[in-house]
Amino acid sequence: KEPLNNHPDVQLRLRERMKMLKSIGLDSSLGQDRRAKWEEQFALLLRYREAYGHCDVPTIYTNEEYRSLGRWVSSQRMNHRRFCDGERVSEELRSRFRRLMDVGFNFVIGSGRCKGRAEHR
Repeated sequence: KEPLNNHPDVQLRLRERMKMLKSIGLDSSLGQDRRAKWEEQFALLLRYREAYGHCDVPTIYTNEEYRSLGRWVSSQRMNHRRFCDGERVSEELRSRFRRLMDVGFNFVIGSGRCKGRAEHR
């Protein structure tokens, strides 16, 4: 089943909306902002790994510096779990999975399991 946002009609409406927003002076860099935010959190993960020797960031973190990182790693694990459960994901998300794996990020903590979807490797 193809995600709704990949449907041609939805894509056409999105392009039209982006054109209208641009015409009234609103910046259409939402996707770029999301990518930048992901990169910021990834860099923070690398700092965490440097400080603690691993990427197993607790979901709930009391240290202010890493509080947002705890929520972010939880989100990455949730995205990966959906992928493992058979949901189609973008090539960009697969690329992020690979980058996280390359730095030693564990998508499965504790007794969680992934049912063998390894196409992002």
